[in-house]
Amino acid sequence: MKTVAWTLVALLLTTTLEAGNWPQLLGPERDGTYRGEPVQVAWGETVPRVLWSVELGEGFAGPVAVEDVVYIAHRRGGELLLDALQIDSGGRLWRASHPTGYRDDFGFNGGPRATPVVAGDRVFTVSAEGILQAVDRDNGNRLWLVDTQEAFDIPRSCLLYT
Repeated sequence: MKTVAWTLVALLLTTTLEAGNWPQLLGPERDGTYRGEPVQVAWGETVPRVLWSVELGEGFAGPVAVEDVVYIAHRRGGELLLDALQIDSGGRLWRASHPTGYRDDFGFNGGPRATPVVAGDRVFTVSAEGILQAVDRDNGNRLWLVDTQEAFDIPRSCLLYT
């Protein structure tokens, strides 16, 4: 089982997509470098206007963008949420969720600490307590879910800073 888990992690970390996509933390090459067409901005004296905003719950996960969709994981109450938002309007396309009861030892923040990863037709999330799931990129339907802490006998102390 551990070999399968590490193989999956290695696959996710090495997956790259088109230059304009940002499917994981730090982008396609995991180096924080944008390699798409140069962005021409002439702001002058004006401040850029906000195109859209969305209210999110708690957590430390960053957004990822692939094609015309932004994916963001966050927590509200007892649920880990994964939202797929239209990149041009912020409108929600779908939402996937699963229950979470995690609280860190300091009562600081129970939200996800890991940025979602998009690979092919799937979006992967991992919650603060180590629940790893894959959902269908088109509709948010869960494909599978694994409690890694239970399945791989991971001590809670190893999950505190994920």
